[in-house]
Amino acid sequence: MKFLFLGADNQKAYDRMKELLSKRGHSLKNISQSDDMYALFQDLKDQIVASDAIIVDSSGLSAVGEFQLAFALDADKPILLTHFTPEDTLSKNITESKNKRLYIKPYEDKLELEDALDEFIEIVIDSLDAKLFMIIPPEVNRYLDWVALHTENSKSDIVRSAVIDVANKDDDYQTFLKKTE
Repeated sequence: MKFLFLGADNQKAYDRMKELLSKRGHSLKNISQSDDMYALFQDLKDQIVASDAIIVDSSGLSAVGEFQLAFALDADKPILLTHFTPEDTLSKNITESKNKRLYIKPYEDKLELEDALDEFIEIVIDSLDAKLFMIIPPEVNRYLDWVALHTENSKSDIVRSAVIDVANKDDDYQTFLKKTE
């Protein structure tokens, strides 16, 4: 899975989290650093879209980091906010958030941090599949009904396959994927 790290003011926390995720077979990306606020915002949007989940370290949470967190919450991705207790204090806006996708996990040592990360990875794995409801024309539905009746494929298999084929042929999307690696 691909994770995005926010709280970039703390390189040590980023390196520690990257190591932990790498050991578990996952990747971690950081937001690029730039004085150009527009470029920063574009990178943030792209990296959120490209990520499966987001990890925020509260020790590096500046005003910009809090904005990034708020923007990420709006994107409806699972977010793990780690904070080292008792040194880190979280703002009331964060601690009282009712967002169901925000998981706040305090930790006192590396073992507790690893446990929080493992628990979060399980949550993310369970939430990755998305349901898509759509209105389709009758001729498409007739074809999908025929496929379901006369083949081993389901309607969802055919739609999924068609979307994957289009995505694989979409040069702009493939460029986006390479840019966000």
